[in-house]
This record gives sequence, C-alpha cells and structure tokens, in this order.
Amino acid sequence: MHFKKSVFIKTILLTILLLCLIDCGKKQKVYRLAAGSTGTSYYNVGKNIADVVSRQRKVSLEAICDSVDLDGKKVALSAQNNCLILAEGKVEFAISQNDVSLNQIAGEKQTDFSNLRCVIPLYPEILFIIFKKHLHPKDNSLRSLIRGRKVTMGPEASGTTRLTKKLFQEFGILPGEYQPRYVKFEDNVLSDTVDICCLVTGFNNERVQKSLQQGGEIFSLGDPNLAGKGSAADGFCLKYPLAKPIVIP
Repeated sequence: MHFKKSVFIKTILLTILLLCLIDCGKKQKVYRLAAGSTGTSYYNVGKNIADVVSRQRKVSLEAICDSVDLDGKKVALSAQNNCLILAEGKVEFAISQNDVSLNQIAGEKQTDFSNLRCVIPLYPEILFIIFKKHLHPKDNSLRSLIRGRKVTMGPEASGTTRLTKKLFQEFGILPGEYQPRYVKFEDNVLSDTVDICCLVTGFNNERVQKSLQQGGEIFSLGDPNLAGKGSAADGFCLKYPLAKPIVIP
C-alpha cells in the first residue's frame, strides 16, 4: 500500500509539473482596447482597466490611447472612431458613448457593425458648460450666454461636439449665433483666450477642476429644484432619451 501511494503522489506531481511547463511555454495573449487621448475619461478608465486585466497570468490588455492606422491613415480615438476601429478589427475592445449612431459613421465602405456587442456600462458622463463668471447672463438663459461667443468643444467629430450642438439646437440656439472652436480634448479648458468650454466627461476629470480654478462656473440648465419635475433639462431628455438629468452638488 505504501509503495502504491508513493507512486500515485509522484504521478500527480509529475503531471502538475508537465502542465506548468506546457502552460509556461504558451504565448501570453495580448488584447487591445481603444481608449482615448490624454485629458479624457476614456484615457484614465482605459488605462485602469488594462492594468487590472494584465495582472492575470495568461492575458494582457493594452490600452490604445493615441491613434490607430486604418487604410493607411491615422485615425484619432473618439466615441465614434472607436466603434469604427473595433468593427475593422484593429482592436478587440473599445470604449464609446451610448448615443453613437453607427449608421452615420459607416462611410463609403459601409462598415459592418453587426459583430459589435456591449460588454458592460462603465460610468456616466456629464455635459459641463463652464464659463467665466463675468459672462453670467442676467436672465440665466443658455441662449444669452452662448450667443455671439466663441465656444470650445472637443474635436469636430467627437461625441462632445455632437451632443453640445444637439443641446444648443434644442434650446433655440442656431448654428450661426455662436462660433464653435474645435480643439484637442486636453486643450478644451478655460484659459485667458477661452471664455466658454463644453465638456462631456466624467465628474472627476482634471479639466473640470482646471477650468473652475481659472475662474469658471458651471452653467445650470434650469432650476435644480425642478429636476425631475419639468425642468429645461427634463425637456431635453424627453427628446433625447439616452440622456438623463443630474444635479451636481
């Protein structure tokens, strides 16, 4: 009995050793995640996700945070482009907004998006309209604040620009009544030359803090006491159901 038991134990140990050696010989699988450029929540969240996943022994996740080569062109990362890059097989995962219209970005190639699947919602993004305090309109209306002003947004094809223009339109602000300025995400902050900036990002984004430190104030889309009871923000969300009103303390 003792002999047989000893042989049995050695057999198990030998099997485990062989499995370990075989496993060690396997190449680590590397996946890619289209995140976002510096200054965006996509960048911070993408980096954190990649770090957590890469702690696993058999899997490595690389966060792409700059641009991707697509058909010989450098494609910048954004809510829309990340879906395109993912559909084209340049990455295995991507972060994007829930309101991206895939039909609008299919392009001449008529990219097939049928293989895309949502894995998990990550975090809510907030539309911040931050302005220099001396510009505060007497009637507290968004139209009075924006008319005749230069307003910085994200890149022209970004989700920030798309949502901001949609909001302005619903509040009766026509395209010719203000001057949009398209800048890199990291440059979309209040400064000596920027009086109003619009950001769609997470609440803890450093750009929000920087803009407030530059003498900025967050514009309120109506009376916070009316949130959920018929405020202007509620009215916008009725027409744009992917958005939800939020009160910032």
